[in-house]
Amino acid sequence: MKTKNICIALFISAGLIATGCGDKKSESSSDAKKDDKKSESKKDDKKSDAKSSAEAKTAGSGTAAPTPAAAPGGATASGDAKAAAHLPGDCEVAVHFQISKLIANPALQKEVVPLMDEILANPKPKEKDFADFQAFMKDASLDWKKSFSDVGVCVSNIGKDAQWALTVGGDMKPDTILPALQKHEGKSKLEPIEVAGVKGLGDKKGSILQLSDGTLALSENKDFLAKLVPTGDGAQKLKLDLGKELSFAVSEAGMKAAFASGKKAPDELAAIQHAEGSIDLGSGKAVVRLATGSAEAAKKLDALLTLMKSQFEKQAAGNQFGEGDALKSTTSKIEGNDVLIESALPAGTLDKAVAALAEQLKKSKAKM
Repeated sequence: MKTKNICIALFISAGLIATGCGDKKSESSSDAKKDDKKSESKKDDKKSDAKSSAEAKTAGSGTAAPTPAAAPGGATASGDAKAAAHLPGDCEVAVHFQISKLIANPALQKEVVPLMDEILANPKPKEKDFADFQAFMKDASLDWKKSFSDVGVCVSNIGKDAQWALTVGGDMKPDTILPALQKHEGKSKLEPIEVAGVKGLGDKKGSILQLSDGTLALSENKDFLAKLVPTGDGAQKLKLDLGKELSFAVSEAGMKAAFASGKKAPDELAAIQHAEGSIDLGSGKAVVRLATGSAEAAKKLDALLTLMKSQFEKQAAGNQFGEGDALKSTTSKIEGNDVLIESALPAGTLDKAVAALAEQLKKSKAKM
């Protein structure tokens, strides 16, 4: 699938919407920010959900989504976590990006967001690929600051024939993305497909659906793609913290697969049954919880992590982005059968990352 023309609706970082689409050697993706007016967006979402269900029944373009379930962190499927609501609960590895919260961060609002506005509003872009992307965004009724809320990633069969799936949620009108894709896909036309009663587009490399609530679902495997069609409590089962900018979870099956694919892991690490974590830019904290089967296993794991930290500190190569400071601030403690690891995000780390992104956007702007 040609991702540069659509930037796969818009994946993880706001800066990639320009650097990926403007570079012919790159096949990357982009994302965007949800409208800050949450009260208005919730009203719009309710209207959109009702309309989507009706359209799905009459047009056959998607299946009516169940009533959104509450999610961790206060998010709901009709709010800032539409993508998460479609994640199946049996992912071996799951990752969730809260785009709307990330883009609302003051560090990005200061320079990155204005740059993005300037780039996307360019009336006469030099590159045809970027001009095509602008046309696609217009035909799909997409606004990079309002249309996208979150991204969910699900990976299974690690170490074997790994399968991936991607969901992109937000304020997107049903039956808009696929027609725009067909119009702007160029010579590599995507073929119409149907998965779990939902119409979509696909080729040998992957397939894309737009579900009845507007959410985009992508995967290289149609059977895996079918798991993304309904909404459910998969995010809760995976223990994703949807209120944070980034959260992740690794299931017991995922842990076993990861350890099986490499050298034999120490017994202390092999005892981990589940891992979950998050990054909260607001509080400047990263948290990881490692669940074991017993208090004794947790005690041994904590002792190993303390030893590993000491070794890492001795071998630390630098502190360019504050990684050395983060390592020093890292602590671990035992909570029942779990080990909780906490680390402070060094002051200025985000500013440095944003400055680097802004520099890349400026270079992309000059090319366009």
